[in-house]
Amino acid sequence: MISSRSPIARGVAAAALAVLLSTGVAACTSDPSRKPPTLGGGVNLNVGADGAVKVRNLLIVTRDGEQGLLDGAVTGTQPDELTSVSGQLIDADNNPAPAPLPFTGGPIEVAPTALTQLGGPDAFTVSGDLPPGLTMRVTLNFATAGPITADVPIIDGNNADYRTVAPDPSASGTPEATTSETPEATPEATPTS
Repeated sequence: MISSRSPIARGVAAAALAVLLSTGVAACTSDPSRKPPTLGGGVNLNVGADGAVKVRNLLIVTRDGEQGLLDGAVTGTQPDELTSVSGQLIDADNNPAPAPLPFTGGPIEVAPTALTQLGGPDAFTVSGDLPPGLTMRVTLNFATAGPITADVPIIDGNNADYRTVAPDPSASGTPEATTSETPEATPEATPTS
């Protein structure tokens, strides 16, 4: 039997079927807000009733899975201070660990309209079981803006992008800013005949 449909009718039917299938597939996808963060994708937060403090790219970087550095940047519309940090490891099933992990360091001043790096000399560090790829439920306590809690990714500091960020497990205390010296000029050798 030969179909009497015109090529235009078949094209319209094919387009309608494509739209119907794409709508059905899109409705079956998971909620993107429940997906784990990608490597390097820290958390962005607005703190306080009016978002007076903005935290950007917040993450924990670890080299050895036992000591981590809270890294990111913070800015504000008014002076504030990050006074303390607390956190609990979240396992692969999204369950918090029974005991919080201790953070040391700080406080960190938040200057208005200036970007402050959290990984500087007064950085907050955490010790305990810190498997890269998991998250930690972290609470940041600001003197004026108040507390905020978010699930923050734990990043492998051995990744080339984070080697200069992660705390050195062999070093003691809080990471400090480093400077590099310019080597002194050496006299050039003069060729002899």
